[in-house]
Order: sequence, then structure tokens, then C-alpha cells
Amino acid sequence: ADEYDHMFLGLNPTAAVITNVEWDHPDCYPTPESFHAAFAQFVEKVDAHGLIVSCADDSGAEQLRLERPLSDRRWITYGLTLAADIAGLNPSMMLNQQLCADLYWWNAPKGQICLQTPGLHNLRNALAALAIACYCDAPLERAVESLQSFSGAARRFERLGEVNDILVIDDYAHNPTKVRATLAAARSRYPQRRIWAVVQPHTYSRTRSLLQPLADSFGDANRVVVTDIYAAREVDDSTIHARDVVAASPHPAIQHIGSLEEVVNHLAGACAAGDLVLVMGAGDSNKIGPALLHALQA
Repeated sequence: ADEYDHMFLGLNPTAAVITNVEWDHPDCYPTPESFHAAFAQFVEKVDAHGLIVSCADDSGAEQLRLERPLSDRRWITYGLTLAADIAGLNPSMMLNQQLCADLYWWNAPKGQICLQTPGLHNLRNALAALAIACYCDAPLERAVESLQSFSGAARRFERLGEVNDILVIDDYAHNPTKVRATLAAARSRYPQRRIWAVVQPHTYSRTRSLLQPLADSFGDANRVVVTDIYAAREVDDSTIHARDVVAASPHPAIQHIGSLEEVVNHLAGACAAGDLVLVMGAGDSNKIGPALLHALQA
């Protein structure tokens, strides 16, 4: 479901997962309060006898749960502490690069859950998926087994290739929290690699409204390249520029390189064996990875 332009309010789900309620799409929701109000409306669209699954680790989702009106809807929480109904505790990266955690089901230990996809955000997503699977009468043990073989989705920490020991990964992350989470996942899986974060800011309104959080989200990268802002549906009014992200960032090795072609040329010359290039954005930044791999092979 997509909250952009209130699109999700056209749905009437039997079950819904709410991963987070964090202000976004400022062109549609001028304030955090208006964003939260839309999610409150969405809760009311869920079938009266249905299920809502929300993340106990997210303050916005928890506020929504605590504010909910009395109804017959069942509400289950998931997260990385025992405060959640479905919990993943003691997460760790194994030698085989699987992310594993101890699974608890209403405080009862249920063995381990192991994932091929890195990052605590993916562990949380897996816990939510287990809740929905069991709601649909899937045996818990089978659901846990199936998650272990799930290799991820396109543009979600998607491994595009490796040339000369330079690994290229593409991800759809385009707001500060997702950029930070994706970089943390990269750092946990590849602790020895030098990480290049290539970030394409998405829309002028989002970059303007979330400038400082975005500028502060690059801590797990060794090098940061910020491309020009992807306009999408918007028109440049000259009040915000990608260089503003660079200027606002405390990162010691951040630079602005405008066009995608210039980014590829720069990376092809600057990357060395052992590096990881992590491209993030929701626009046309997915062109960078394949072009870079081609350039590295030349």
C-alpha cells in the first residue's frame, strides 16, 4: 500500500502491516500531524474483524496503536524487544552472512529465525511476515523455513554484480531513515569493505523538508556522493539543491556530483578492490549500477 497522495485510503484490507508512521511526502502532508491522521484513517479502513500488525519499535506506529478506537480488530505487535508480541532478540550476523535472531512468540521461545537479507529493518519485516502467514493459517515452522530461502526483492539491497573485487548494490532507499538503515545493513554484512554511498535525493519538497535528517544519515559510509535531486513530479523552484545536502552534512568525505554519467565516471576511476558501491534512490539512480559495472569491465 502506498500512502502517497492518500492512495492507501482507497483500500479495505482484511489484514494490514504498519511498519512505521514517520512523516514523509511533505508535498501531500504538510505536517507530521496530517501524516499521522491519514494513518489513523487507514486503520479504520481495515475490516472490523480483521488484523493489524504494527512495529512496536516505531514510536509513530505505537502512538497509532495506543490511540486506536475500541473495535473487534485484532492488533499484534512485532519488534526487537520482548515488549512486542512477536520478537526477534539477540540478532547477529553469522559467518555464512545470514542474519539470525532468537524468535519469541508471546514471550515463548520458538528457536531461531535466519535471513539472507541483511539489516535490522529486514528482520523486523520478516517478523511482520510471520504474523501475517500465521494469520493465514500457515504453520509457524514452515513460515520460518521459507524466510530462510528468501533472497530479497529487486531494488532492495539488490546485488548487481562484482568486478575486480568491487561490489555494486542497488537499493530503493530515499528517505533519511531508510538510507540510514540500508547503510547500517551494508556495514554489518561487509564490515571490512570501504563503502561508497551514492545518494540521489528524491523530490525537492522532501529534500527541503528533511534536509538535516538526510544530511545526518550517512554515518556508516566511508565516502558519500550526492547526485542532483530527482524531480519526479515536481518543478525546480531554485530553493533547494543537492549541494545543500553536502553543506549540511557532518560527513568528512562527502561531495556533490550532478549527473549520473559523471558519477559513473568518477566511481570507475576512484574505486579500488574491496570497495562496496551502494546506490540509493527511487528515481533513475538504478541506471548507475549497471553502467558502473560496464565501465569497470572496460
